[in-house]
Amino acid sequence: MSHARPAVFLDRDGVLNVDHGYVHRPEQVEWIPGAIETVRRLNDLGYRVVVITNQAGVAHGHYGEDSVHALHAWMRDQLAARGAIIDAFYHCPYHPEGRVAQFRRHHVDRKPGPGMILRACVDFAIDKDASFLIGDKETDVAAARAAGIPGFLFGGGNLLRFLETCLAQRGRIEPPIEMVGAFPRVCAARPRMLDWMRNEALPFWGRAGVDWQRGGFHERLDLTGRPVEHVPKRLMVQARQLYVYCHAGLLGWYADARQLADRSVEYLLASFYGPDGTPGFVHSLAPDGGIADPTRDLYGHAFALFGLAWYHRLSRDSEVLKVANATLAFLDEELGSRYGGYGDAKPPRDVVRRQNPHMHLFEALLALHAATEDTKYLARAVDLFKLFASRFFQPASGTLAEYFGEDLRPLSDSRGRITEPGHHYEWVWLLRKFALASGTDVERYCGPLYDHADRYGWDAEGFVVDEIDGDGRVLKSSRRSWPHAECVRASILEGERGRPGCDERAARALARLSETFVGRPIPAGFIDHVDHAGAPIVAMMPASTLYHLFGALAEVARVG
Repeated sequence: MSHARPAVFLDRDGVLNVDHGYVHRPEQVEWIPGAIETVRRLNDLGYRVVVITNQAGVAHGHYGEDSVHALHAWMRDQLAARGAIIDAFYHCPYHPEGRVAQFRRHHVDRKPGPGMILRACVDFAIDKDASFLIGDKETDVAAARAAGIPGFLFGGGNLLRFLETCLAQRGRIEPPIEMVGAFPRVCAARPRMLDWMRNEALPFWGRAGVDWQRGGFHERLDLTGRPVEHVPKRLMVQARQLYVYCHAGLLGWYADARQLADRSVEYLLASFYGPDGTPGFVHSLAPDGGIADPTRDLYGHAFALFGLAWYHRLSRDSEVLKVANATLAFLDEELGSRYGGYGDAKPPRDVVRRQNPHMHLFEALLALHAATEDTKYLARAVDLFKLFASRFFQPASGTLAEYFGEDLRPLSDSRGRITEPGHHYEWVWLLRKFALASGTDVERYCGPLYDHADRYGWDAEGFVVDEIDGDGRVLKSSRRSWPHAECVRASILEGERGRPGCDERAARALARLSETFVGRPIPAGFIDHVDHAGAPIVAMMPASTLYHLFGALAEVARVG
């Protein structure tokens, strides 16, 4: 017997070829973009390529098995002529409600059953531990799970790009980058900024930023680095700090990350999760540990999910996933809207709906998918992407609206014209990550969003302003640190895809962070918000800002 080799199992209709419905003749075959290149790539990497397909059309009498065999022979020849080799085709002709008696029954080969995968593993001595599946339906992924191999849900787009993401996730590494140009200016700024994060900020906030007496993290520090203890602690801040130290632990940037994360999760769940006997997380706790605000808000829950996703990624603790799943069910039940998406809070604080909490829920779902490879989280992210594309994104101006009525139409007053360059950059980065996970084409959104922020979002002194309108007029000229951090992340991903000027733009944002915001008023601190003249607007350091700064510098580290 030959040595075992890994295999990639591919569904047929919807993965290799467009699913036009009961495809059984060559003239019906329309190859998915990147399909031929995907098979070639797998051949080059030494994988066997096995196609497994449900063919209920046989059971329903639309065509016979001879048509299936003939089509597969034709497909094999077409691919081989282009240097792409399929090792085997397996099909299941059975369906429990079929009209043809011979094929009217349940069968283990019919996905979500694992029969075809298991037969191939025996026929070809396949190394299951190194194999995986790509399908376009939940039943495909369920079949993979039943067979004991990972499954990835392809959502359309370019199959080769999706394959590279799957390969990267299997190796637990960052996906390969289509590196068009390097980032010399970013790399020049990299040592100082990473040194600040690793050797100043993380140790300091992991010590002075922790409430060692009452649990969790302090909400804010004053400008001398002492805790501000008379203010409530918000759920959002606790979850953001949890994320920072989980990610830092995974990168090897903070030695005590696991211990701090364990402590943080214990406090988060014991103190914020249903302390009043009702489902969901409360918004904030008073200094004495009692409930300050029992509101269940979407923004806070999004970050709770985000923090739990990263904790699972660090610890592999499955219990937090139970909380995450219960939280998603709670959001569906209590905050779900008939117009799509979710309400901002229960009880409602006002009649306005906002894109921002949806953006962070989108981020949390991508984090949950990355941490678990469970496609149910990606399917939810797809739903939120559709909401973004149909409601939040304004195609006429290429912008992102912020404030909406109940029906998710932009407000008719001045608030409906507000856009935030920082959120443009943030969505660009998230959409690119979503594209890597799902194979979805997001160019029609990333291009306009980045262009609008780049063209209108910077003032004459080279800072990102807080608010502009769709026509590019400045509405709020103050400056915060986080939009500069989000510009860094977005510019790196856009630069990797060939957009010119991104190294310069990212380096300028890093320079503004370095010169104006970070390392002051104390070495490990930061200024969050300054006016148009550069004077600090707030006399404290909010812990929540570290989330943005850390995320930007993690991206910088990746390309350095």
